[in-house]
Amino acid sequence: MVRREKTATREPLPQGFFTIWLTVALDLVGFGIVVPILGRYAERYGASGLEVGLLFASFSLAQLVFSPILGRLSDRIGRKPVILISLLGTAIGSFVTGAAGALWVLFLGRILDGASGASVAVAQGAVTDVAPPHQRPRLLGLLGAAFGVGFVVGPALGGLAALGGEHLPFYVAGTVALINAIVAFFRLPETRPVEARRAARELRDADVGKVRLWGLAVAGFTAIVAFSGFESTFSLLAGDRFDLTEAGVAAVFVGVGLTLVGV
Repeated sequence: MVRREKTATREPLPQGFFTIWLTVALDLVGFGIVVPILGRYAERYGASGLEVGLLFASFSLAQLVFSPILGRLSDRIGRKPVILISLLGTAIGSFVTGAAGALWVLFLGRILDGASGASVAVAQGAVTDVAPPHQRPRLLGLLGAAFGVGFVVGPALGGLAALGGEHLPFYVAGTVALINAIVAFFRLPETRPVEARRAARELRDADVGKVRLWGLAVAGFTAIVAFSGFESTFSLLAGDRFDLTEAGVAAVFVGVGLTLVGV
């Protein structure tokens, strides 16, 4: 009886949440297309194992530098413009990577993609804008489920696209990001109230928000560092030891994504 009452009284999702979730899911689908095959793709341009690692690191370093900047910008001008900028940057970075004719162009494409890769963080901010405090844990958990969707659908699309040529998956990822930006332009609501944006501008030079987040940062780093090493080097190992093609590596990542969703 208690369980039935709780189910009956569960609050509906806030207006605009599904659009935010779909935007994040499509963004991660594009990411899932690229990651499994990028290492093998870079090898075609003479990249060593170290250079492949640096290629992945260049994306993360650019994201490390620019995500806080874009996050603060979203406080001042709104979430929607920054999400659109991020999605368009992802599309451009994917197209540059797909059109690469040299290793340095690959680095350029990944840096462009990483520098504009704040869409997920800003979308999390958008969720906190539309949700009351007691609903935020549940909604952020649902937003996290988009990662599993991205790592199931993305590698599957990437593996199929790889059958059509080594460049095609990156063009597919760029097209997904571009379509995502167009849909977000028309459907994504602006969740940051004008008053909050004005207050953020007034407080930009104030000494506020001195919250100690180092513990959370260390925990997040520890949780993701091992998986980052796996995703950057697995395609090289699978190719050298098991002769897996890009499509075969993508199939393994589909299994990883299904495990993430199932667990």
